[in-house]
Amino acid sequence: MKETPNYGFKKRELTDVADITQTEDNWDVIDQKLKEQEDELATKETPAGAQAKAEAAAGAVQAELDAHVAETVTDTGGVHGLEIEEGIWTPELLGVLTYSYQQGYYKKIGNTVYIACRVDVETVNTEPSVAWATGLPFVKDPNYAIPATIQFWGISLPTDSYGLQCSISGSRIVIQYVNSDDSYINLHNSTLSSNTTIRVSAMYKIQ
Repeated sequence: MKETPNYGFKKRELTDVADITQTEDNWDVIDQKLKEQEDELATKETPAGAQAKAEAAAGAVQAELDAHVAETVTDTGGVHGLEIEEGIWTPELLGVLTYSYQQGYYKKIGNTVYIACRVDVETVNTEPSVAWATGLPFVKDPNYAIPATIQFWGISLPTDSYGLQCSISGSRIVIQYVNSDDSYINLHNSTLSSNTTIRVSAMYKIQ
């Protein structure tokens, strides 16, 4: 009698005497192999189990990140004692009555402030005034002189001027134009119109 190469099932040959007990042994082999396979599968990780482990690991990582973020926003003076704050502020131009658009944004990291703002003028006050921007959320440290960046449209500058420049002073944005003799002249509201748009961005230190 021959046997199969893998599981040893008995195969009667033509010359073998018929004996039913010999073939019944095959069922015992099948039963044993199926049980072994079942036990092996029971010890393997299911897709649901693998997903649960992945979610648990992701949760642990997120918890660690959340703890780190919490450290960076508390001003404790330690390694992560860095206070971060952001929000909006309302820029105003001296000498302007109304606006069609008026918005400012800031982000404060430690003692450094980043600001950006835009104003679109609608009506200008007839009373003469310097056209400085006010309303900054933090007062600048006077020990640091840091220029700002300005873009503008609809401002009537003298023909011999070189354009505008601005800087932070206290809680104001001082806007000036550069004269032909390289002097700095404060911008006045008489140069503005209903088509004026001013955008300013800057970074400055606070005390």
